Amino acid sequence: MIEQRFTLSARSVSNLDDQERTKFLAHTRHELRTPLNAILGYSEMLLEIAEEDVVLNDLADLHEVNSAARNLLRQINLLFDPANARLDSPELQEKLSPWLDRLVECNARLLQQFQKGGLTLYQCDLERITLAAQKLRALLADFTEV
Repeated sequence: MIEQRFTLSARSVSNLDDQERTKFLAHTRHELRTPLNAILGYSEMLLEIAEEDVVLNDLADLHEVNSAARNLLRQINLLFDPANARLDSPELQEKLSPWLDRLVECNARLLQQFQKGGLTLYQCDLERITLAAQKLRALLADFTEV
């Protein structure tokens, strides 16, 4: 029931009664945080491994992936908080897209760097981050469609 409503536009959420709105927001937050938690988990794991690996001397992009994911999580928690949800589609795009774009950009650079360096051990986890970011972008696109 709630799963079918995930594709509601931001405008139509305001038409739900309080109980349904709260359920919808909780479900949506959960759906958006699931790929984000995967991104955070993989990036934190890679940071731990990479800090001990002499081959990886530049961790700035990996730190940026993690930082962007944390900022996305913070914004999603704020925007989809049932107590003060602000679900204006342009605001969602404005608040979330720059962080998601930054995350994808840095992850793509890391993938390219690791492919050139033959670091296939790390490449698999970076590809998982890419897939999670694509899922997050698709979920956001579904929600912000008018």
